[in-house]
Amino acid sequence: MENKENPQQKQLRQAKQEEGQSIVLIALVMIGLIGFVGLAVDVGFVFVRGSELTKSVDAAVLAGVVEVLDISDLDLANERAEQFFETNLPVSATLSTTPITPLGSSINYTSAAVEDALGQIEYTVTATWPVELFFLRVLNFDVVNITRSATGAYFPVTDIYASRRVE
Repeated sequence: MENKENPQQKQLRQAKQEEGQSIVLIALVMIGLIGFVGLAVDVGFVFVRGSELTKSVDAAVLAGVVEVLDISDLDLANERAEQFFETNLPVSATLSTTPITPLGSSINYTSAAVEDALGQIEYTVTATWPVELFFLRVLNFDVVNITRSATGAYFPVTDIYASRRVE
């Protein structure tokens, strides 16, 4: 006489053979989930640092452009721009005018001014901030360099009635 299993016994036997598979699947899904969460955190952190750098560069250029009296002497303009730049940065950042190091937290800061034929003075500030990553280090991404630049223009006061004067 053949030993026939009823359907419930067959399911019970198959379930015992597949014990532990769910743990492996959950572990693989968790690795992927942690990877995507880490990517979201690091990318979000880079975007926040980028907006902070943009804010600081914009403030620096607006403060510095009004202090440019002569494009050959930018000392006062650079001093004022650096004051506003540092004021608008997060507390953890430091300002440096030397080239950046791969794992440094200092911001490389440069400025320049040009004058066109009409007398317009353009003052430009460029800053590069190496942002250290957290979770993407697993994939060998340690630092992302964020560069922001802003240009402000200053038009010296001109006499609009100069062509009508009769002397």
